[in-house]
Amino acid sequence: MKLRKQPPLSLSLVTFISITIFTTATTIISPGTTLYASNTNQSWPSPNNTFSLRFYPLQTTPSSFIAAVVHSGGAPIIWSAGNSAAVDFGGYLRLLPAGNLRLVNGSGATLWDSNTSNIGVTSATVLESGNFVLSNGTSTVWSSFENPTDTIVPSQSFNLGMVLRSGVYSFFLQKSGNLTLSWNNSVTYWDQGLNFSMSGVNLSSPVLGLKSEGILEISDPNLTSPVVVAYSSDYNEGGNNVLRVLKLGDDGNLRVYSYLKGSEVVNVNWVAVEDQCEVFGYCGNYGVCSYDSKSEPLCGCPSHNFEMVDPNDGRKGCQRKVKLEDCVGKVAMLQLDHAKFLTYPPVFVVNPEIFFIGISACSGNCLAASSCFASTSLADGTGWCYIKTSNFISGYQNPALPSTSFIKESRNPKSSHSFLTIFAPGTYTATGTPPTTAMSPRDLQHRRPLQSRSCRDSQRHRPPQRPPRYDLQPATTVSPFSLQFAASRPLPQPFPTRSATTTATLILSRFAIYCRNPSSPTIAAALPLAIHRSPSLPDACPPTRQSFY
Repeated sequence: MKLRKQPPLSLSLVTFISITIFTTATTIISPGTTLYASNTNQSWPSPNNTFSLRFYPLQTTPSSFIAAVVHSGGAPIIWSAGNSAAVDFGGYLRLLPAGNLRLVNGSGATLWDSNTSNIGVTSATVLESGNFVLSNGTSTVWSSFENPTDTIVPSQSFNLGMVLRSGVYSFFLQKSGNLTLSWNNSVTYWDQGLNFSMSGVNLSSPVLGLKSEGILEISDPNLTSPVVVAYSSDYNEGGNNVLRVLKLGDDGNLRVYSYLKGSEVVNVNWVAVEDQCEVFGYCGNYGVCSYDSKSEPLCGCPSHNFEMVDPNDGRKGCQRKVKLEDCVGKVAMLQLDHAKFLTYPPVFVVNPEIFFIGISACSGNCLAASSCFASTSLADGTGWCYIKTSNFISGYQNPALPSTSFIKESRNPKSSHSFLTIFAPGTYTATGTPPTTAMSPRDLQHRRPLQSRSCRDSQRHRPPQRPPRYDLQPATTVSPFSLQFAASRPLPQPFPTRSATTTATLILSRFAIYCRNPSSPTIAAALPLAIHRSPSLPDACPPTRQSFY
């Protein structure tokens, strides 16, 4: 590291401030200085080492590193070059002689550049506030506070035009003072304005800030005093021992975190979207979000005619096993009770995807329209029907939702049941509203999925006369409310093309099935199951062994 010497002080000044120089001397980074990913102990620190710019290894992929401004102790990360652009072991971050800061991968490819060349940059500095600045000797020409990535800290101003980004999600401040969360810059799923008393105030240049004691507020020259947006639940607690930050997560939610300095203790003390499943796209395209018994969000697919894009990551969504265009005339509407496909209608604006029709028409109109992929009928008294014409569909299923949804499928129209695919051997738990009779081993049935993706083969398929041999046997019947069972032998392959994945399809009426990873003490992946009973079966009937293909 190249350090620039400060101008000499007069002898009279040295006598009085020699101690101050020792504790607050600023580290000046000169052009040509480089940080290397191969040396994570190397850093550019702030005067008191409260913050530093260094390479930080990613937990998910230890061989990848991001150049980030971090608080002492390694957390939290408050800014990163290229918004968490990852380099390999040979990567580096360099302040070039021309004055631009550049992040380069081991291959030599430039992943990010500050675009500050030839404007007089003479040095870089990490300030005690956490702000990383490029200076021309007299003023700041670029700073990380003015170019945020996914985090805001106290003393940082979030102005009009600034954006926090995390994956496909973004957060920004509107001129009206509204705070907005958006998916893919196209779908706004959270929009919070000023309180009613401020509705008549015309703002000129609003600024969002987070106070160190835990107040999120908006200030503007036309406001007599800042307007409080939110208080963190630990407001004014902890004193200087707590660092609070506002961070946009890759799950699309905005939160205020509190970090206890000198420890790994971190708490969430405010969240923008209280219901995580209301975040658009959380479970990816065609994914359905729900909650497990611990109130953790889970991602699954609508039916057995869909499969996960990545069996190891439900958030990547689902895909059709057979495309709709490959099954012309052989499509049907799958019904999902207590479910909705997320739609955020603008207020007082005509939306061509919203109609006032009954539940049957809501399903039938979508089935008849080639541009419709799914629909939701609300039973909340509005009479609304949402028609989804976008091929990106985000679902939410919850017993408390007063809505019924339908999704277009390539399948046998006689099938009216949903299925769940479990992607690993292990112990599973089924919970939900119990049937009128206690469950028994015959109530749980395993059937091999179809071996062909073709619609013609699907239509020709006939169920066997006898139920297949169980690969999943009940291990313990806790009560009619809960049944635990385990895989007795490796589960079969659904398709030859996925030879690395073991799966099984379970049929269990009126129950949600959760998949527990045997290598983890907590639920690692869980897929809720909502099955619609055949009209020929009385509601009091327990699950049967008939085939639903």
